[in-house]
Amino acid sequence: MNQNKEQIQGMERTNENSAKKESQIVLSLAKRYADYGLSQEELIKAGNKGLELAARKYDEQVGIRFEVYAIWWVQQSIVQEIEQTTGISLRKTPISHAHKCDAQPTCSFSELTEREQGILKMYYGIDEEPKSFEDIGKAYGLTNERVKQLMEKAIRKLKR
Repeated sequence: MNQNKEQIQGMERTNENSAKKESQIVLSLAKRYADYGLSQEELIKAGNKGLELAARKYDEQVGIRFEVYAIWWVQQSIVQEIEQTTGISLRKTPISHAHKCDAQPTCSFSELTEREQGILKMYYGIDEEPKSFEDIGKAYGLTNERVKQLMEKAIRKLKR
């Protein structure tokens, strides 16, 4: 009986930690889009929709952590809400040519180089506060542009 109680308490702690990480993802990305005409509340609401979609579509068999997988969905949901509400286009390609909603990354986060993982974690605020390209560049001895290039390369790998 005690063992079951301990397992339940352990699961509750894990769920609390997961929920905290997930809310950090939404808040971090909502802050990045604060200057596009939507309130923080609207951005968070859109981010939560993306988080819910990620949770429904997530397949742990793919080999990527949920937090990393969810970032893309949260960001897409926020961008879509901004575009629909304000008419501002934030995408280089039309939505119809963007990634299909049921597409799943086939590259595992662990397949990225240590530097690529670090850059993504720092930029999106996973396990710490989000950092700017400049701050990340200082940490790795890189220019802002090189950090941006490496981040984009890592994201492309995850989306393949």
